[in-house]
Amino acid sequence: MSTHALVRFFDVAEGAPLVTLYVHADGHPESAGADLAGFLVPVVMTQGVSTARHTAAGAGCLAAQYIARFKTCPGDTYVVPYDTKDMDQDYEYEVTAGFPSRGDSVKLVTVYSHIANGARHRLFSGDAEAFAEYCAAEAKEGK
Repeated sequence: MSTHALVRFFDVAEGAPLVTLYVHADGHPESAGADLAGFLVPVVMTQGVSTARHTAAGAGCLAAQYIARFKTCPGDTYVVPYDTKDMDQDYEYEVTAGFPSRGDSVKLVTVYSHIANGARHRLFSGDAEAFAEYCAAEAKEGK
């Protein structure tokens, strides 16, 4: 049976989701979570375009880069309406991004698990580096 997940990208300034992605398989923290963490950790948020590697000019740019990196073939990852609530997901990852120069929080991740009747239980909330540590601990615990 597949482990489904939703990945949402939020812009701090907008306070609403920019895009929501549905991940059909391997949505647990030690797989999709670890992929997301590996993507987020090296990225530096910039206010404006930069030619430096691993930069994102805002939350929309970050979300677009995530899609470009992980949507490499038909199936598995889908863009769904930003306000999607129920895709029979086991996990939800919420990535909130902003600009440090505005005093915004940068690359915060919150992870929820789903339980009966669509209720959510928060498993983790923190920055990208702490999220990577959380995913690694989940992988170690699962072995």
